[in-house]
Amino acid sequence: MIAALARALRQDLAGYSAETVAEFLGEEAVAAMAREQRVPALLRCRAASCPLAAQIRLLRLGEALTDKDASAALPATMADTHARDVLLVRTHAGISARFQIVAQEDGLLLASDLGELAGKVPNSQYVMPVGGATRTLARLVTYRGRVLDVGTGNGALALRAARAGHNVVGTDISTRALRFASLNAALNGVEVDLRGGSLFAPVEGLAGAEKFDTIVSNPPFVITPQALRADGLLEYRDGGMEGDELFVTLLRSLPAHLAPGGRAYVLGNWEVREGEAWDERPRAWLADLGLDAWIIGRDEISPARYAEMWLRDGGLTPHSAGYETAYSAWLADFERRGVASISLGYLVMGLAAGAPVIRTEQITEPVTGALREFVDTAWKGLHYRELDNAALEARVFTQHGALEQRVHMPGVPDPFQIALTQTAGFQRSLPVNSNLAALIGACDGELTLGELIGGLASILEEEPAAISADIMPGFREALARGIVVEASENARE
Repeated sequence: MIAALARALRQDLAGYSAETVAEFLGEEAVAAMAREQRVPALLRCRAASCPLAAQIRLLRLGEALTDKDASAALPATMADTHARDVLLVRTHAGISARFQIVAQEDGLLLASDLGELAGKVPNSQYVMPVGGATRTLARLVTYRGRVLDVGTGNGALALRAARAGHNVVGTDISTRALRFASLNAALNGVEVDLRGGSLFAPVEGLAGAEKFDTIVSNPPFVITPQALRADGLLEYRDGGMEGDELFVTLLRSLPAHLAPGGRAYVLGNWEVREGEAWDERPRAWLADLGLDAWIIGRDEISPARYAEMWLRDGGLTPHSAGYETAYSAWLADFERRGVASISLGYLVMGLAAGAPVIRTEQITEPVTGALREFVDTAWKGLHYRELDNAALEARVFTQHGALEQRVHMPGVPDPFQIALTQTAGFQRSLPVNSNLAALIGACDGELTLGELIGGLASILEEEPAAISADIMPGFREALARGIVVEASENARE
């Protein structure tokens, strides 16, 4: 039946894309939908008489259609009994969709359960659509070789890898999620090896752990008090373990499944205990795993804000029955473990060839631009820390998309502040002194770093060793941030 529905929908939804939907609805209605408000979109669709308007009403807004409108919107699906019965149901209001289908900006069509926009509240078997976390992860990942998607959900990340030609395995504990992922694979004409089970269990294998060149995971990392699980887990977000133990468990399983040279990209939440730094716990978890890691903190919020966020996600508002009881349970759970805040972020990891390198940074500003290329560049820069100064000085580097900013006091010729700002990725500024600014400005892919240091020393009438000692810490940081790259790498990009 899934194959029949996929065939029918590919025919019916040939003109149903993110671009056509946005153009039809207009900016105001699209913005309202992003806030889970459907009225502007409903009014626009009800005023129109075309298949696209009916498709949006049925598949995005959760509104029932008449038989006539449903047949106009989905003629092939309505004509195929098997396809129709999988997607549609007749109610007192008319013909309704059992689930939604959302057109993605990259051309994928993804089915998942209807949500708040259609007035639905998540239950224990809920399969969520693509959210902000998944979109962020998709922008970070560069797929290589064999790919594993742990906690695949509706298959969004796995499908992107499969569409790029990779052999892909997707795992999930939810049977319902795997059915959606199977439908989405068929709907988008790709193949994914979907396996049921928790985390890495489906890829353990009789002959040992299966290896992958790319591992991605947006796991059910939400920290939920045990007291709220009496009515069952919300499988799409709650892994059933205390505190952030599921996130720890996932990290500890990674080394056994990463192929040499492979990379893992993982989203998560972790607790920050009283008196701890935001990155102290993930650093400790990774300390003995033999992984290079880049830990990126995207937000740090209080226990109260965290509870409010996930209560809202679960369909509860301050006026809902049981809201204050659930809120109290969340705060008591955090207090019991001495949690001062919760960090939200993502990790990029790979098997360490030598002594593991762990870098952490907090990025709280909005992220724009080409993240994928930036993450690749910065990951390469991370590993230059293993090289001593002499090895670095023998290499040739070039600037990579940075702007120099100088701040002057009126009437004073020399700047009191110089910064290099990334023009892509996280767009962070790196304070530098005049020596480092001049040296990076001279990195044009022609001379070695040592030759540039020698030239600068000659101009300043100082010893090269003194210039090297002055600029090297900042130059290494510029490498780690992707502000400068090795000339051979830049030529290949």
